[in-house]
Amino acid sequence: MIIELGLVYVWEMKPLVNGKYVMNILQMKTGGPLVKEWQQRLLEWQLAHPYWDHRGMP
Repeated sequence: MIIELGLVYVWEMKPLVNGKYVMNILQMKTGGPLVKEWQQRLLEWQLAHPYWDHRGMP
């Protein structure tokens, strides 16, 4: 199942965006719970779509 989901090397995946990028999109000057929440959402999306990267599907 891990292979079918494309998660064989999941521990090597890097987040598509970092906290500073999230803060910039949300127009925030400092981090906090909202940034953490969006980072978690993005991580969940990334794990659900392991073949996508920041440019789209490879």
